Amino acid sequence: MKITDLSIRRPVGVAILFTLVVLVGLLSLNKLKLDLYPNIQFPIVAVSTNYPGAGSEEIETIIT
Repeated sequence: MKITDLSIRRPVGVAILFTLVVLVGLLSLNKLKLDLYPNIQFPIVAVSTNYPGAGSEEIETIIT
């Protein structure tokens, strides 16, 4: 039996079934937890060098 035949023979049943599906979907959507801004920890990298008597520009050009 096709769904079109069922819809023509029993329109009230199909309407009730459709309404139940929509209601269950709306209730599920309402209970869905949605976190728009989750806690994010950005990675940090620190480089430490020891060049006595060298300036910061010299160290930057030597390392990079």
